[in-house]
Amino acid sequence: MLQMLRAKLGQTMRLAVCLGLFVVMAMVMFFITSDIPMRQLYQLQTTWSADEFAAIIRNWQDYGILQSFESHFVLDFFYPLAYGAVLLALLGKALNTAHAPRKANLVLLMPLAAIAADWVENICHLAFLNDPALVRTGWFYLGPLAANIKWWMINLSLIAALYYFVKKIMVILSARWQKKP
Repeated sequence: MLQMLRAKLGQTMRLAVCLGLFVVMAMVMFFITSDIPMRQLYQLQTTWSADEFAAIIRNWQDYGILQSFESHFVLDFFYPLAYGAVLLALLGKALNTAHAPRKANLVLLMPLAAIAADWVENICHLAFLNDPALVRTGWFYLGPLAANIKWWMINLSLIAALYYFVKKIMVILSARWQKKP
């Protein structure tokens, strides 16, 4: 399955299409959430403090922007598919470019983990909005755990793609240096 993902998505045109769809979806998401301070949105996702989470939600209620957060969930279950496709295509392209062995395909699991973690995070946030008492239970910690896993998997995916591209560049440069008298 991973080899198929690498072969299908690791093509330049598919990467471009995935990137284009992602940019369009990101612009729509930004428009929907434009009144929410991005720093607070990131804090809400990643905080391990139930008090901080509840305070951010209260703040958004007081300023009338909680509706924007609630509205973004319509697209936020599709958004992980968009960035996941970009990450898979980018990694596939990097792996193909570097002629990486099949075992390297395991890095393709990172975007898939990010997608799954984002969905868990979204479900948690919707549950917390529908029943604020859940924030005061052990279930609260599932939200930031999922969000932090999502961010780690996204960042590690980008680092892995960069690694394989740099590895290919080093092979090319090494071959050129060896040819010079």
